[in-house]
Amino acid sequence: MGNQTSSPVVATDDPDLARRHHLGSASSSSLASPLSDPLLPLPGSTTAAAGDVLSRRLDAVVPPQSVQPVCMLAHGDPLILAVQTFNRHNISSLPIAMGDGHGFEFLDVTDLMAFVSEQYGDDGNFSSRNPTLSVPRSATVGATLRQLVTHRAHRLLITDDANDDKGTSLYQVVTQTQLLRYLSTSLPPALASATLAEAQFFGTNADQPLRSVDHATPAFAAMAQCLAWAVHRVAVTYPASETGSPKLGVFGAWDVPAAVVAPHPPTARPVVPKSGRTQSPNPNKEKTVVPAWTPGPACVPGATVAAVCRPAATVDLDDPVSRVVGLLATRVREVFLVDGAGCPLHIITQGDCLRLILEHMQE
Repeated sequence: MGNQTSSPVVATDDPDLARRHHLGSASSSSLASPLSDPLLPLPGSTTAAAGDVLSRRLDAVVPPQSVQPVCMLAHGDPLILAVQTFNRHNISSLPIAMGDGHGFEFLDVTDLMAFVSEQYGDDGNFSSRNPTLSVPRSATVGATLRQLVTHRAHRLLITDDANDDKGTSLYQVVTQTQLLRYLSTSLPPALASATLAEAQFFGTNADQPLRSVDHATPAFAAMAQCLAWAVHRVAVTYPASETGSPKLGVFGAWDVPAAVVAPHPPTARPVVPKSGRTQSPNPNKEKTVVPAWTPGPACVPGATVAAVCRPAATVDLDDPVSRVVGLLATRVREVFLVDGAGCPLHIITQGDCLRLILEHMQE
């Protein structure tokens, strides 16, 4: 695979990085939110017309290659290298060059969770639940957003065939987080100021039961339960505190890499230069060296989900939509809608917010 070198940090699609283990309060009814400080306005807030926002090209959303090059692996690379790359860059998916002209497919953290739970044998399923879709670099924000919403995808490949004699190549990956961060500065005023109750916004499948596991559930059993329920995350419940308010955690597929492999000084492969993005990143087929690794906290005998989950961010019906969007655009992947006693009712995700914003911007 060649020499391992340090590469630039790619665009993270987990905004929870800096606050991963921080306890605080996001609403008066929560004792377990990772957010204790007020939510600050996002930089660059604007009142641009929805049509202008949606008609801009993707270059307005994703960073240029010179700032954050795309990172990918080859189909023949060891799985442990993918896990370390997830941990190193705090990302939840990687484009995998399939080789021999077969293009790219995403390997994501749900595939990893399925693999370690022995649901799909030795090879994972290469994100069949989250299909590998692409858009050209010239695509507008609106077209990209509609494709994400229609297919309920979490990210899309961005291809670029401009000035490339070798044909279409991989330029970047655009994620839900990047789109939500971009759109959060241009919310329609009526939507931004509306409370969740006024907007009747309760998240995906509000009529479906909230999936949860007890904090004492074995870590790998919690992963298997996510797969059995076909969900990306579950609430982690604890006994009521001395104040009578419940403590709440969350465990999802994106917690799996750090749970099974301890993060340590990175040994991820280099970012692939433009000249190599039309073929396998390992064109000379040199022998790949499996990097050293250390088992993570989930691998400790008797480990429970409490050892690998995160504090949950919570909101209530009186919180404005702008707060929920701001949290999901900059800090967390999901927020829990709780009642007055702090008990979780529903989950609101980044995808939920994107669907809501698109609906209002198209009105």
